Amino acid sequence: MDLKKHGKIFLNGVIVLAPVIVTVWIVGQTILWLDSSILALLQALGWERPVRGIGVLVGAGGIYLVGLLARTWLLRWPVRLAESLVEHIPLVKSLYSSIKDLLQFLGGAETKSRGKPCIISTDDERVAMLGLVTQEQPEDSLAGQMDRVAVYLPMSYQIGGYTVYLPREAVKELEDKSVEELMKLCLTAGIGVRDTRPGPPKTAQEEQE
Repeated sequence: MDLKKHGKIFLNGVIVLAPVIVTVWIVGQTILWLDSSILALLQALGWERPVRGIGVLVGAGGIYLVGLLARTWLLRWPVRLAESLVEHIPLVKSLYSSIKDLLQFLGGAETKSRGKPCIISTDDERVAMLGLVTQEQPEDSLAGQMDRVAVYLPMSYQIGGYTVYLPREAVKELEDKSVEELMKLCLTAGIGVRDTRPGPPKTAQEEQE
């Protein structure tokens, strides 16, 4: 009995099922939380026996309605007023701006606000790094950096990275890459990405494995 071979098959099964299970669990928990929260709100408003599942529909409809109103002046100025108030609260300001920036980065409608995929190289061009151009013109408070661009360098397998300021000529934009493709490549360190380059022919033993 080849335990190594069967172990690889079992591991392949885990690799296939684990992302599906985790994704379904997260989505399911989110839906249940949304449904329970909306049902509790409806009951508080006087609806004695709301139907299970109506909370998801009401919540999704409400989120969609807010998205529509956010495009008009009806909601734009109240949001700006609320944000201006939040800006004066020390800890809340940092938390709110961080969450907002992250959500805009992950799913913002404006592609430019999410950065531009790029690649930077060391002086001897022996090392190249992937990144995102986040600012074409750094803020005024960053003295001496006005002639540079801000580049975010994501780190693999975690939410984090470094922001570096480089001369414009040292940054090469990648027109054929989207933000999603670049982030996926960075966060996974390229693991699981199929290599299309031709390689040496496999032996009979390698093909069996």
